[in-house]
Amino acid sequence: FSEYLLQVLKVRLVIENKGSNNRSLSPALCSPPPTTSCKAKRSLVLTIEGAFATLIHNPSATRYSFPVMKKEDRRVVHELAEHYGLDSESQDEEPRRNVVVFSRPISSIPSPLLSHVLKQRVGSMYRQG
Repeated sequence: FSEYLLQVLKVRLVIENKGSNNRSLSPALCSPPPTTSCKAKRSLVLTIEGAFATLIHNPSATRYSFPVMKKEDRRVVHELAEHYGLDSESQDEEPRRNVVVFSRPISSIPSPLLSHVLKQRVGSMYRQG
């Protein structure tokens, strides 16, 4: 992930390649993020993960077009798409810019999901606070 995701989520994710097509995300948590920011990003991540799962599990689907998004949110889509083995590209001009993702034969669901990592992080913040 880029520095952007590290700053927004305050979560450092280490990509471990196990075999040719088995990718997993291992969380190494940093300092606690602001709760509202983490919850908002988790909501975005859940939406993205749902769209990716639908695309990957539907053999006849080859692409998914996200609605218009802010630049920061489009960046999250691109970065997560890479870890799912999907291709992505931004289309149109501002203010109608959106992201389209494309399935590939290597596309798969990583484990654990980023949304699960964020859920654990938010839960641990409540227990600490």
